[in-house]
Amino acid sequence: MLKLFSFLTIIPFFASSQNTIPRKHIQLTAGTSFNGTGDIRGFAFNTEYGQYFKKKLSWYIGIGGTIHDKVEPIFYTDQSGNSVDGSVRATTAGFQITGLLSYSIFRNDEHNFFVRTGPLLRYQSTSYWDALAVYHPAGTGLPIPVVAFFILVHKELWLLAVLLNLVMTFQ
Repeated sequence: MLKLFSFLTIIPFFASSQNTIPRKHIQLTAGTSFNGTGDIRGFAFNTEYGQYFKKKLSWYIGIGGTIHDKVEPIFYTDQSGNSVDGSVRATTAGFQITGLLSYSIFRNDEHNFFVRTGPLLRYQSTSYWDALAVYHPAGTGLPIPVVAFFILVHKELWLLAVLLNLVMTFQ
């Protein structure tokens, strides 16, 4: 009878520890982001919801975005001797949604190592220029600098891509 009692008390213990692994989760991320060649700093954010539908399979849906800005400094002195900040500012911003299918290679109540893949749809728009020329008063005869923007490519982008992530989470 003691062996039977020990067996029955151990099963609920292991069964309850199995239930400590979350089946659903929400993840919020935010941080510094770099655009272009890495010289344009910005901010990135993402919200993600995930749910397991099998022991090792789960799905995720995410919404996120980025915003980056840059300043091209232009300072000059006007005819009255006042210092003027005529700097040119530009911004790139984007918004994206993802839908991912995930396979957990290793998963317990403290760690989860998984691979996931799926589509990403992103819209991005920018006011950045491809080339910028500043013509100073000495060269133009005008009392203020003249700024010329050269736009060589379309500045709006729709992107459909496939993501592949290898992820390790831990508590």
